[in-house]
Amino acid sequence: MFMHGLALTPEIQEREELLNAAIYFATERALDDPWDALKQLVSRRSTNVWNDLRSVAAGSGLIAKGIGMKMLSDPRTPKAFKDLVISTAISLSPNLVAGEFQSQGVPHKLVGLRIEAISEQIPNPDSRISLSSRSDRFGVPLAKVDWQINDAERQTLVRIAELSRAALMKAGLPAPTLETWARERRPQDIVIIDMAHTLGTTRMSADAKTGVVDQNCKVHGVHNLYVAGGSVFPTSGHANPTLMILAFAIRLTDHLNSELRKA
Repeated sequence: MFMHGLALTPEIQEREELLNAAIYFATERALDDPWDALKQLVSRRSTNVWNDLRSVAAGSGLIAKGIGMKMLSDPRTPKAFKDLVISTAISLSPNLVAGEFQSQGVPHKLVGLRIEAISEQIPNPDSRISLSSRSDRFGVPLAKVDWQINDAERQTLVRIAELSRAALMKAGLPAPTLETWARERRPQDIVIIDMAHTLGTTRMSADAKTGVVDQNCKVHGVHNLYVAGGSVFPTSGHANPTLMILAFAIRLTDHLNSELRKA
C-alpha cells in the first residue's frame, strides 16, 4: 500500500536550495462521527449521550460497514473466506482497499482533507543523542536527546506549502487554505513534530570526526564492530527508510562475506 503525495522536483530543489520534502493527504473526521460516538457510549465516556445516540443512528450505514470489516479481521473468520473477499475487493477497487487499510477497516464520517508535509533534516552536529549525567536504577547512563530544527527545514516547508497550493490550483483543483505561518511566510511559527524512523544516530562518514561508522558500516577505530540499520544514514531523507535499510543490510552482508573469504 502506498499513500499518494506530491514531492518537490529536483529542478526546484536545486534552484531554490530546498531539502527533500513531500506533502500527503489525511482525512478530517466530523465532530459527529458515528464510530467515535459509539466508542464513547460503549466506554461510558460520553459527555452528551443524546447527541452520541443521534450520531450513531444517523451513521448506521457506516456502523454496519465497519462491523463487516471487523468480521474480516477477526481471527475466528475462516482464512479462505477472508482471502476470497479481500482478493476480489483488490481486483475490483484497489484504491478502496487502500483507503480501508489506512482507516484500519473502520469507515468514518469525514468533513474534508488535511494536507501535511514531511521534510528531511540537514546534518547538524549539535542535534544528537548522547549520554546524560543521570542513570537508571541499574546505574546505566540515560540517553540525552538534543533534537534541533534548522532554518533550512522551515524554509523548505514554507515553499512546499506555496508550491503545492499553486500546483493544485493549476490542475483545476480547489485552492487549499494555507496555515497562517505559510500565508504570512513566518517559518519560525511552524509547528514541527517528529514521526517514526529515528535515523542518523551512528552516522556514516569517511572521517571519524564527522561520523561513527565508515563506508562499510564499521565503527571507526574498533576492529570487527559493525552497525546495520537506519542509524547509519548520513541524512534522514523524507521518505520511509525500510528499503534503504534492507539495502544497507544486504550490502553489509556482502562485505562481511568478502572479508571472511579473505581471512
